[in-house]
Amino acid sequence: MVAFNGAVRTKLVAVTGVGLLLLSAAVVNSRRAEHQRSRNHALPAPSVPAPVPLRTPNIYGLNCDDWPGQGTSEEANTPLSAPGHQDLAVVSVRCTDSSGERHPSLVHVIDLDDDRRIVATLIRPQQYLHVLAVRVSGSVVTVTASEAARVADGDQKAASDLGSVFARTFTAGRGAHFTESDPTRLAFACSPSDLRLAVAAIGTPTAGQGSVPPSIATLSLTNFSDRACAVEGYPSVAGVSAGGALVNAHTELSGPSGRGVQDSTAPPVVVLDPGQTASAAMDSADETPAGGPTLCTTLVTVRIGLPTGEPVGRRPIDLRVCDFQVHPFVPGTSGRSG
Repeated sequence: MVAFNGAVRTKLVAVTGVGLLLLSAAVVNSRRAEHQRSRNHALPAPSVPAPVPLRTPNIYGLNCDDWPGQGTSEEANTPLSAPGHQDLAVVSVRCTDSSGERHPSLVHVIDLDDDRRIVATLIRPQQYLHVLAVRVSGSVVTVTASEAARVADGDQKAASDLGSVFARTFTAGRGAHFTESDPTRLAFACSPSDLRLAVAAIGTPTAGQGSVPPSIATLSLTNFSDRACAVEGYPSVAGVSAGGALVNAHTELSGPSGRGVQDSTAPPVVVLDPGQTASAAMDSADETPAGGPTLCTTLVTVRIGLPTGEPVGRRPIDLRVCDFQVHPFVPGTSGRSG
């Protein structure tokens, strides 16, 4: 009996030992699996980049339409043939809005045979140039543009260049690579010492008649220097009434008299050779109701300055104004363009 019990005890101990070893192994494996699951849960799933939608290239590249009230105006579109590229075009564009101010130009060369692909950029908006004309002769592109009378961020233009007009020449080579020559100055900005001022009232309405014709006057600047000069934008105009009140004119591209700029969305750049004249219209719609109190006044003097603010002179005038407006300089003496 004792021997039997000893044998049984030995077997039980052996079985128990094996069971403990198996249990320990199971616990270890379970902890390892749990740790691995925890690691897998902590690691983010590999990111898959979203497909980038294809976008048709915008040859205008100004993003004008991204801003409320703005659009794009094409200034020039001229055919061009370059070595290896027979169907190109030079396109000049700018943004437009209702402000009547001119925005900088962008000039591209595009390939008409390749879905209007941009081949080269000749003028960038960051240069703040206002394009007057684009001319093509063979593989040579000449862009005539004024240096806008303001400085773009980070651009340190020489003061003598502001308002001046330059011709920029680009020559096309193989692969539609363009080489730019040094700009040629065609005209300096007009200064008060270059100009002779004249002011003439064209009509003065009679008060108290309800709807009556507008008051109209023109101011003219004639270049009497011996070199060409350029003027662009709106003159600064302030009127003085008989009682000594100062009445500042506000700028409008066109006015109630039909004068101003009628054929564009911005003021032109006017280059005056010696003896030539630029003019700007001043007007006001007299909307005083019949028998009602007048909202108008009569000016006896006007003070005139260039778009830069430089004073040109003052002249006597007899001009009835309510909503006093001044319009951009245009070529000639009528104060009207288009």
